[in-house]
Amino acid sequence: MTLLAALVLSAAFLLQNFAELRGGGPPVPPFLRRDDKQTVHRIRRIAMMIVSLAVPALLFLSLAMSVPELGAMAAGALAANALAQAAASLWSRRIQPGTLPGLLLMLPASIWLIVLLDTGKVWPLAGAIAMMPSLALVWLLAALLAVGQAR
Repeated sequence: MTLLAALVLSAAFLLQNFAELRGGGPPVPPFLRRDDKQTVHRIRRIAMMIVSLAVPALLFLSLAMSVPELGAMAAGALAANALAQAAASLWSRRIQPGTLPGLLLMLPASIWLIVLLDTGKVWPLAGAIAMMPSLALVWLLAALLAVGQAR
């Protein structure tokens, strides 16, 4: 059942990413903004590819290696992401791209996996806390790769 929950969460995450990308993609952090729109677009696409590959890999690696805490952290980060997008939509008074699949698919799947992994509350919370620094690293890596491709 845990494998099924991880599969559902991965699919929900990928659908949420697709919806977000179709809507223009996540905003590039201010510290990476450039005047060159092509580079900004490349950074965004690379960042989306990194997380789209890394998060499902992390989920399945945690199951394969019997490290449920890692899976709970990933699920906690995805739940926090869905809630953060909902908050951003409320703040801007406009539904942000990816918010609906995040709330309707990714959040319930995250909660389902967290319940099945039964690691307690600390690990999902740690994942939620680690989400922002992890995303900052993804953006930096994407920027390095995008600038390397441009040369």
